[in-house]
Amino acid sequence: MKEGSWTSNNWLTLVLEWVTIIGRAVVIVISIVRFGLLGLVVMGFTASLTETFPSTFDLSAWWAGPAMLAPLFVLALAAYGCWAALAGRPLLKDESLTR
Repeated sequence: MKEGSWTSNNWLTLVLEWVTIIGRAVVIVISIVRFGLLGLVVMGFTASLTETFPSTFDLSAWWAGPAMLAPLFVLALAAYGCWAALAGRPLLKDESLTR
């Protein structure tokens, strides 16, 4: 058998793979039931962005610019979703601003 393949003899690896598969399936089902298909599409888009873009805390690295794009896209998508969900209403009620 190949090292690290699906038919690995390491039982802990197999258990963790199945826990991960079941966990992802649960998140997908909850997303569809609670938020609908659009929520699932947005979840998949943000997961794809965060997995494929490089990430670094070293801002002097050459890939630091592209690394900042993924969080900015996710932030912009969340801000638009918040704005659309409010539908013209204020973010905070007037009573909460006077206290």
